[in-house]
Amino acid sequence: MMRAHQLTIEHTPGTGTTITGDDITDQDVVDVLTAGGWSHAGPTAWSAGTSAPGGAPVFLIETTAARIRATGHTVTVHIEDDDQAGIIRHPARAQATV
Repeated sequence: MMRAHQLTIEHTPGTGTTITGDDITDQDVVDVLTAGGWSHAGPTAWSAGTSAPGGAPVFLIETTAARIRATGHTVTVHIEDDDQAGIIRHPARAQATV
């Protein structure tokens, strides 16, 4: 039986948006990340090149997490935003509070 891997998608103002995990090289995960436009950032990390200071790419994060979960993996999402109001902005969706 294949074990489900724990993966974490994290956005911070300093590092942008990354996904890390104990086995990010699983082919199902790689396929989702590649299709989503993520960039390979090392043996255990990928990054979202669409990250911008002051705002997390919420739509990309939510879509990626859902697609990876659909392959049987566990995904944790953590978002820190430097907007003083605590609002995450993404052009494709309404504002949401953190």
